[in-house]
Amino acid sequence: MLSAQETDVKHEKKVGLSESLALQSYEFFDGGPERKTSVDRFVSGESSELVLEYPLLDDHEIEAHVSNLYVEVSDDNEVATAEYRLAEAYFLLAARRLNSAERPVSQQEIDHFQEMNEAIYGKPDAASTDKLLTRLWILIDGIKNPIAQSIQADLSTGFEVILEDGSTVEVLALPRPENDQSGSLPELSDEAVSWLQETLLIKFAEAKDIFEEYFNTQAGEVGVGPEEIATLFEEAIETMGLDVGVILKENATMLSWSSADGAVCVGSEREPIKTANSLLGVFVHEVGVLGIRSSRGNSTGIEALGSGLFTEADEGEDPSYLAFEEGLASTLQAAVQGKAEKWSAVSLAPDLCIALAHQGWTPRQTQELVTKIRTVVGIKKDTEQITPEVIQKAAKATANYNTVRVFRGTPTDRHYKTSEGVTLHYAKDLAYVAGKIKAIPLLNQLALLPAQERENELELLLSSKYDPTNKRQKTLVESVERHDKVMV
Repeated sequence: MLSAQETDVKHEKKVGLSESLALQSYEFFDGGPERKTSVDRFVSGESSELVLEYPLLDDHEIEAHVSNLYVEVSDDNEVATAEYRLAEAYFLLAARRLNSAERPVSQQEIDHFQEMNEAIYGKPDAASTDKLLTRLWILIDGIKNPIAQSIQADLSTGFEVILEDGSTVEVLALPRPENDQSGSLPELSDEAVSWLQETLLIKFAEAKDIFEEYFNTQAGEVGVGPEEIATLFEEAIETMGLDVGVILKENATMLSWSSADGAVCVGSEREPIKTANSLLGVFVHEVGVLGIRSSRGNSTGIEALGSGLFTEADEGEDPSYLAFEEGLASTLQAAVQGKAEKWSAVSLAPDLCIALAHQGWTPRQTQELVTKIRTVVGIKKDTEQITPEVIQKAAKATANYNTVRVFRGTPTDRHYKTSEGVTLHYAKDLAYVAGKIKAIPLLNQLALLPAQERENELELLLSSKYDPTNKRQKTLVESVERHDKVMV
């Protein structure tokens, strides 16, 4: 299987219904060649504001998606994927209007953008926020090295940041939880970790061998960069006989799955991956879960099972496949490496950033607070000083993996706020923590089943893009597996 180099041609192609049903809004929030420079200036403090451009928002492809999906919407179909993708397409049009400099933006448009954001991707609730704050403060207070005390104090009381241009930014304290939620985040059992690692190492043995051979013979000191990642993924995919593509994506920093392309997109500006074990984890996440679920779902002939299933949901359920899928992928990524989710500052940061945006924090305030959190939790007992290089590394990671992701799609330098004081943001990353809270207990239950039964259940989880904790979705997928048709 050959790697594709993404160009502007991709966004000039004729858009069919299949592409529209696989619409991913985040793909339109990519930047151009200037994105890296803009983020670097923000990280260093040379620029007080995070300035992001979204050239793909001007693409006529969005209108094509609206047209395709509008005619597919039906009140009689239990599968509501077209409705949800149509909502995402309208959300993109709203983002385009907000980012346009051609006319003033009204408060009504700002409020409408946030209403759509919450309707599609959700919003943090008080109980979930207390859970993550409880865990973060346990991590922060658990650092006993004396050199951490000044940062711990800043996080407790708030602090000022003086930027290169002399401007001062006031950063409030990291909130304390209103209610103690200690021990309330689920943990993968030892039995589940052992079962999953053994199963996944067998399933992905060929990929593991390819990655280890390359790291032992050819990888440099910093690990493998984007082109090497793309090449190694291609080799593993071809060897395993999977129907998954790989695209090396220009001017991007992320490594992500695209159902529309049926491919893993490797950003050309992505940071290197340092070990063969880490690379295998990423492969399991992007190819082994997201890619295989898409490929197998498409093979059923029901497009929604390949692009992502949306249905009605009972109270306590989720109408979207997305959160569970991201939780499953992240959990299996750790499990194949013999790890369980430890609810680190890194894994909780996306939810924290979104919770702060709901409290009116700006990208700069969010960036500075999360950088301090990343810095302090990384301090070891024998660390003697916190160097500027350590802080800069934490700041860069915060920007690339948290601040940019959470505020992308919005006019980040204009700090638009809703009538209720919420800073506009992009709430899609709420899926990661919410998904793990769904996936971990389910996997713990499966680990207790007889061997063949749990293997069958795992294969069912990987059969299409659905949420098994939604009863309607589980019934639909099981009917397809048993009868090769939908029985509802």
